Amino acid sequence: MQLSIIAAVGRNNELGKNNDLIWHFKDDMKFFRETTMGHTMIMGRKTFESLPKMLPGRKHLVLS
Repeated sequence: MQLSIIAAVGRNNELGKNNDLIWHFKDDMKFFRETTMGHTMIMGRKTFESLPKMLPGRKHLVLS
């Protein structure tokens, strides 16, 4: 089994602000979509709640 972690981390080790991404880059979003498609994503409750909807083609596993 392989486990991969994808995180957008700022210069001061911040992961987000106000339950949202710090930035939105088209290429980063494309990489995330292509990398996670068909796989299970593990995330915290607040990250899950910040999603606009369930991401298609992926299984969502929420830990809290």
